[in-house]
Amino acid sequence: MRAFSSAQNSERRLDPAVIVTFGELLKYLRRRARLTQDELGRAVGYSREQI
Repeated sequence: MRAFSSAQNSERRLDPAVIVTFGELLKYLRRRARLTQDELGRAVGYSREQI
């Protein structure tokens, strides 16, 4: 799986599958650390919605 796909105008676009995979990994690690989305967000300077 490639993280980026090539576009005709030479812009690089993130492969949607990579976003899902990263999100699943983040959720797994967050839960393993026994953190809520709010707690992780505060720890890294993001809101719950961004997490």
